[in-house]
Amino acid sequence: MVMLCAECAEGLYGIRCEKRCSPGCRGGCNQTTGRCLQGCDEGWTGDNCIEPCPDHLYGPNCVHPCGHCLGDVPCAPSSGICTTGCEAGLYGPRCDKVCEHYYYGAGCTKRCGRCRLLQPCNAATGLCSGGCEAGWYGTHCDQACSNMTYGVDCTRKCGMCAENSTCNHMTGICDGGCRPGWTGPSCTDRCAAGKFGEDCAKTCGRCLTGACDHVTGICTDGCARGWRGEFCLEECQDGTFGTNCSSECGHCLNNTTCDIINGICSQGCEPGWRGVYCNKECAAGFYGADCQYPCGRCKDKTSCVPTSGLCPEGCQDAWTGPQCGQAAAVSDTSPIDIHSMLPALVVVTVIVVLLMGGGGFYFFIIRPRSNPAGLNRLYTEGPDCGDSIRNTYEQMAGGPWDLPRTSLILTNQQLGNGQFGQVKKGFVRMRGTKIPVAIKSLKENASEKDKRDFLNELTILKQVGKHPNVVCLVGACHIQGVMYVAMEYAKHGDLRTFLRKSRKLRQHDYGNCGASPFVSKTMLLRFALNTSQGLRHLADKQIIHRDVAARNVLLGDHLVAKIADFGLSKNDETYVKTSSTRVPIRWMAVESLFNNTYTTQSDVWSFGVVLWEIFTLGGTPYSSTDTQQLFNLLKDGYRLKRPRLCDQNAYAMMLQCWNEIPERRPTFPELCGRLQRMLEDCQVYMNISTEEESLYAEIDHERTS
Repeated sequence: MVMLCAECAEGLYGIRCEKRCSPGCRGGCNQTTGRCLQGCDEGWTGDNCIEPCPDHLYGPNCVHPCGHCLGDVPCAPSSGICTTGCEAGLYGPRCDKVCEHYYYGAGCTKRCGRCRLLQPCNAATGLCSGGCEAGWYGTHCDQACSNMTYGVDCTRKCGMCAENSTCNHMTGICDGGCRPGWTGPSCTDRCAAGKFGEDCAKTCGRCLTGACDHVTGICTDGCARGWRGEFCLEECQDGTFGTNCSSECGHCLNNTTCDIINGICSQGCEPGWRGVYCNKECAAGFYGADCQYPCGRCKDKTSCVPTSGLCPEGCQDAWTGPQCGQAAAVSDTSPIDIHSMLPALVVVTVIVVLLMGGGGFYFFIIRPRSNPAGLNRLYTEGPDCGDSIRNTYEQMAGGPWDLPRTSLILTNQQLGNGQFGQVKKGFVRMRGTKIPVAIKSLKENASEKDKRDFLNELTILKQVGKHPNVVCLVGACHIQGVMYVAMEYAKHGDLRTFLRKSRKLRQHDYGNCGASPFVSKTMLLRFALNTSQGLRHLADKQIIHRDVAARNVLLGDHLVAKIADFGLSKNDETYVKTSSTRVPIRWMAVESLFNNTYTTQSDVWSFGVVLWEIFTLGGTPYSSTDTQQLFNLLKDGYRLKRPRLCDQNAYAMMLQCWNEIPERRPTFPELCGRLQRMLEDCQVYMNISTEEESLYAEIDHERTS
């Protein structure tokens, strides 16, 4: 019979107290079973606490998971401390704390670079997801712009800073001032016309165009009338006049000099010369100062000496005197021969009749046609037609944009049609060649407001001038009281329609694809770059477009994108809308929606929506959202979601265009620079797949903070 021990000594258990408690026990073990009375100590587990902690667990009973130790090495089973250090983005003895803002890397020892809008970088990688702050670049936005660059992504070039100096890499301001001929904080402005040199403090001489070289002061186009020299500071010498003093004075009376500006002999001409410049010899039969005296009766009807009036061959019969101007005494007078004068009288009569007939034909036939009554009615009817409308017509008629009626060819091929206007294809004859154009005109039922908008667009087109990325004005013509405006013809139509046609197109379908080409991964970026370049030109002209959208971007030869449709445009730095004009709400900036205020930065917002249209291949923004919902969403900070066809960099550009504060949006020069770099780098900014139709109707929203 086995006898039990009355009580085992501390640390022992079993029938005869022959077994030792596990060293992992906390507070001893049961003397019969060996089970630990107070559980396991740090680093141990199991019923009797005889099993060490598995990998990546630690503490009493091994219930705590290890932190993120470097290299996925298990932590110390008793304390949980990572002996090899922490993974990137974490710190602390147990590597269980996330890096604080603006720190990253293993142990959170590295400080973030200059991320855009002072946002923190990624705690693990240190990358700035929203791009770099102005003046910084690099993977971690920790390198200041160099090589005379500054601004967002270092895309802007420093101005003409003084030699051996550079500009501030964030603001672009030249630290050491400007080079001669340049001014402004960033030294990007040439001296104003008429000024040159350091600080633009010097005044040009009497240059022909009023402006000299802004650096040297040399009049490169020559001098104004009456001045000469490289800087046009010297008056013409005696005997010369005119532009650059390149003309010689005529034969002025008493050898006086002529006026140095206009060359006129103020005291008259030397005998034998005539004209305001005294450079024309007297006509046959005249002599003296300014050729004001008729010659006498010289022999054989020869002319007299133009300076003195003398007849070198003598006088006719019955005439005498130095100039043969005195009649000699004769016994009888020959009768006048009327028959010899008859042909001259007939010729004079015919000339008078032709002149009177020609004058009547011009005043009663030609002149009324150049200003038809119907045309006058078109622009003067109604109480709202002001002087500005009438002036626009008068400036057009006979000006450089006025097309002869015979040069304009209208066709019935319709390119666009609205309630009050229409656009048809036509041709303009120029130097024997027919050039295709788009011809816009108003319908008969157009209101006075439509006429004003029509003429406003024409005025803007005249101010825009020529640019490869803007649909430019060719000219205008009035026919039977109707104004026709001819513009560049874009044969590939508008960008939105083009993109939508390309959605389901596959490369092996080229044989049946008609006019819609395959959209390459760089083509969309080129569309965006072309559009931004056109809008940059408008911004330089201080023109606010107010209707920037893919439908108003046309594609010309070689698929060059051109901004078009200036019906809502204004030539002003800031425009506050007070009328009830219909506006494109889904493309409008928040300040335009809520305050009716439009600036160039409002066009930047709209351009961001155009980028979204391009990368969705013609999608409709906010297509399932009504107007009131859209107002509330934008007010709450929601923005269009990133299209699946562009990466985070391109989408970051869109979000920057949609910044609620206009001054924080990028400018068009910045956008042009960034898009140009994207195109040149030829990185894959799009993952184009035309399989899913849902891509093009997607309008989920994403909150921006």
